[in-house]
Amino acid sequence: MDRENRRIGLWIIISLLALVLVIFVIVNLPDRNIHLIFCDVGQGDAILVTYKNNQVLIDGGLPQNYGRLLSCLSSKIPFWDRTLEVVVNTHPDEDHFGGLTEIVKRYRIVNYMHNGYDNSQSWRFEEFKKSLIDKKTCSKVNPPIEAFSIDKLYFESHFSFLDKNQPSGQLQPKYFDKNKECLQPEFKKETDNLNNSSIVLQLNYGDFDALLTGDIESEIEQILVWRGLIEPVEILKIAHHGSKTSTTKELLSAADPGMAVISVGENFFGHPAEEVLERLKKFQIPFLRTDEVGTIEIVSNGHKWWLN
Repeated sequence: MDRENRRIGLWIIISLLALVLVIFVIVNLPDRNIHLIFCDVGQGDAILVTYKNNQVLIDGGLPQNYGRLLSCLSSKIPFWDRTLEVVVNTHPDEDHFGGLTEIVKRYRIVNYMHNGYDNSQSWRFEEFKKSLIDKKTCSKVNPPIEAFSIDKLYFESHFSFLDKNQPSGQLQPKYFDKNKECLQPEFKKETDNLNNSSIVLQLNYGDFDALLTGDIESEIEQILVWRGLIEPVEILKIAHHGSKTSTTKELLSAADPGMAVISVGENFFGHPAEEVLERLKKFQIPFLRTDEVGTIEIVSNGHKWWLN
């Protein structure tokens, strides 16, 4: 009798554990909304975009803060999903590529997109390049203007520093999950202004748009506006962590965002600059800062958007 009771008790425990596991999996299943997540990685950028089972990571923060990046990703991506469909490094400054070295080691990266520029002054960038090559990561240099699509997510990228006369126009999106050009990463170009080499991404999902500006400065902002490439968006990522060299009135007027996000941490550069904050207030643009509120998650169903 005791043996029978123990057997029944064991089956009850196993059944309860199985039920808990099923509930846990169901709760963690992705919804059909887009999640735009500005990870709090201190002084740096790391933006995660998730939609169903697709993930796009844009930049990775400083190398010493990779633990904060991994924590952000593990809290926003189901534990069984170790694949990032696209990783974009907007430009090879340490506060943008630093944490990506650990990401390459721990996740499968289907596509890596970059601007082709080297940072020969950073031994950490040499380490990062080696990690990409060792993992045989599929790589693609971003041309001046391109569009790519993953499911219903549409990204339009602008790379003005390469060709300031590149014409605008309707782009035919390339699908990164189909017919990809798989090449070994190559970093052949040098520049004395890595900030202005930043890839700028506009994300679209239904009626929801976000402009992600990397570290571009006023010159590039004004070129993008002049070329008619900046349209009204719901969310604007403030360029260069709120530096006074960026966030011109021309950009704010053209983008007319519903909200701005400043990805920033403790620093010696005066970021975000007081004049930038005053400009945002003058244009009546509400803004959030990762150094004040931590990781910022914006959710949209393609029609409305809200803070999670």
